[in-house]
Amino acid sequence: MRTAAARVAVVMLLLGIPSAAHAGGPCDESFPPDETTELCGLTVVSATTASVVQVTLTDAVTIQQKVGPGLDIEIDGGAPVAGFVLADPDWRVVFFAGTLPQLPFTTAPIFRVWGEHDGVPGSETFPPGEYLLYVLADGDPVTVTLRLDGLSGRVDLSPTTPAHYGGGFLPPRYSVPTGHYYSADRAEEMPLGGIGLRLAWIEADGPGTATAGVCRSNTEHEEGWLTCGGFGLTSQTPGEYFRSSELSTELFEPGIYNQGGVAHAATSSVRSVGVLAIWLGR
Repeated sequence: MRTAAARVAVVMLLLGIPSAAHAGGPCDESFPPDETTELCGLTVVSATTASVVQVTLTDAVTIQQKVGPGLDIEIDGGAPVAGFVLADPDWRVVFFAGTLPQLPFTTAPIFRVWGEHDGVPGSETFPPGEYLLYVLADGDPVTVTLRLDGLSGRVDLSPTTPAHYGGGFLPPRYSVPTGHYYSADRAEEMPLGGIGLRLAWIEADGPGTATAGVCRSNTEHEEGWLTCGGFGLTSQTPGEYFRSSELSTELFEPGIYNQGGVAHAATSSVRSVGVLAIWLGR
């Protein structure tokens, strides 16, 4: 026997009236975890570990690359990298937004888009279809709130399917106590490929120089570095604060990737130094 809602849906179909789900909502407010569900005008996703859930967009949606209260994206959480990734199942388009709440200095939110995207600066439009929604968390609760213009209703998701995720703040391989030289790296196998992020920084007081740069290779050993960056800063003023940092993100093909960074300074006062790296596998 059909339910009342099902009978209404059949009548609407016969009359050529689009269903609410394909007219921007309303959305059901509760879905079993890890089952495909549609994204709603207000979508709230929470997790304490890196997780993934299958989702559906019933209409095209444009997300502004802005993070903050009342904006298209809100990210709350204390993970080294807190945020989310929205990708189609084949990873032809991948959208990453994150924050770095544990850094000792203020850093703006990170946005990256790879693949077949609209190319419009400051926003990204996603066509209707199936997607994978990843939450980036690492033992600390992370909540991502998405306000999707054109959709209505609300859905709260708590995905439990683990994502292939690793990294965080890396322990030093080499570290001089005064902070004059610092190096950290770690290798991770990514059988299907994925996303890599790495950040190196050093904060110091003048006078002196400081340089921080990131490196990566597709081998397990430091000798296999393929790319290394970095730039130096100089302060001539005693006690003047200055900082060198470099951030890099990229898509990885299948393989083993070593990510890390180095930092060195010619100054007697180093405030903080470190390397942060994460891997998110497909």
